[in-house]
Formats: sequence, structure tokens, C-alpha cells
Amino acid sequence: MTTAEGLLLETPDDTVRVRLPVVTDPSQIQFRSGDVVLIGVKTQQTLEVLDRLAATMPWDTPVVCAQNAVCNEPAALRLFPNVYGMNMMLIGTHITPGVVQVFTSPCNGILDLGRYPGGIDDTAQEIAVALESAGFVAEARDDIMRWKYGKLLLNLVNACEVAVGPGQGYLEAFQAARAEGEGVLREIGRAHV
Repeated sequence: MTTAEGLLLETPDDTVRVRLPVVTDPSQIQFRSGDVVLIGVKTQQTLEVLDRLAATMPWDTPVVCAQNAVCNEPAALRLFPNVYGMNMMLIGTHITPGVVQVFTSPCNGILDLGRYPGGIDDTAQEIAVALESAGFVAEARDDIMRWKYGKLLLNLVNACEVAVGPGQGYLEAFQAARAEGEGVLREIGRAHV
């Protein structure tokens, strides 16, 4: 599938072809007042994306780190004053280029967000409303990083499934990994997770 054909979105209720404007670099975007940037790349790509954005976009444009990791928000805050974290709970796949499958309906997923390092403002509320209108459950949270750290602990289940398999010993492995993860978070001052 080529970019010109758009994105095929498959849900339990429907299959829709979505055509979106695409650029290869932020310098190709004409930023306007009211724009919001959602960063959805893997963490190892974040610094390059932030540098490119810093070279082209207005300094006060809100930047939402729509990423599972918790190190992206501090990196964004070094360059931009309006940074938001997003905790994502999405059940879907993107295996075939140009095709996204979402396995939940009628809700597409949960996308909570909040200002980094903490708090809620009008922008967070407005983004949550926009996400709700797009079919997501979204809530502006004043403690978004607590939610993101909690998601990291939850993601340990994936490693346990790979290491042990879904059979006998799986639950015990997950409980041990989670306990160790909680201990690590306490050591780095994230005991409130």
C-alpha cells in the first residue's frame, strides 16, 4: 500500500480508508495558532524529532508525548514550555504497512493526558475533549506521570508472556517482576505509583 492510498483503519464495526496530509519533516508544516504536536515515535527517535521541531515550530506550541516511555517528557521540556504526557491504552496492531487494526469498539482506546511534570490546564482539557469526539475515552489528569509509570509496570506482563509463556508459572513471574519494578520505582522516588 502506498502513502497515496491513505491509511486503512479496520475496527470491529467498520473498515475505513483515511487520507491524511503527510510530510517528511516538520519544516514542511505551516504551524498555526492553536496547533498541537503529538509525538508518537519510539524513544530512540525522540531527540531527533524534538530538534527538528525546535528548528521550525513556534516555541510555545503544545507538545504531547504520546509514548509509553517516561523519559520523553523531560527531554521535550528542555526545548518547549508546554509539554504534556499521554498514557495510552490501545488494543490494536500495525503489522501491514498502511493498515491499522483496532480491536475495541465503540471506544477506540484510552488516551489520558496531563501537563508535565504535573497539573491540568485549558489545553489539556481541550485535547481531552477532542480525543473524546474522535472515539476515545480521554481524561485530563493532574498526575499523568503516575499513570505512565503504572503502565510501565503493567507492560511487564508482556515480557513475562514471552519469557515464561502463558502456561504454568506465568502469573507468578508477572507478580515477581511487578514487585521488583515497584521496588525500583520506590528507589528512584516514584513510590506513589
